Amino acid sequence: MNDHELERPLVTRAQGGDRQAMEELLASLAPRLHRFGKRLCDSYAEDALQNSLLTIAQELPRFRGDSEVSTWAYSILRSACSRLVRGKIN
Repeated sequence: MNDHELERPLVTRAQGGDRQAMEELLASLAPRLHRFGKRLCDSYAEDALQNSLLTIAQELPRFRGDSEVSTWAYSILRSACSRLVRGKIN
């Protein structure tokens, strides 16, 4: 089973309010997002990761599943890196 197949049930459970599923989902995404963040915004990667995980947790109930959750998470991280690099997040 790949990461995407493992994450789908976590997304569904987390969207239903299961805190444990949310924690597992964020823990699953965090290492990949961190590596991606290091490539995108190097010294801002930690801040971008934290901002992204918070956004993912807040916005997951509205995630429609049109893409994999990791694809959506990468786009959130990419935006966080852009804002940090431009100096829009303190």
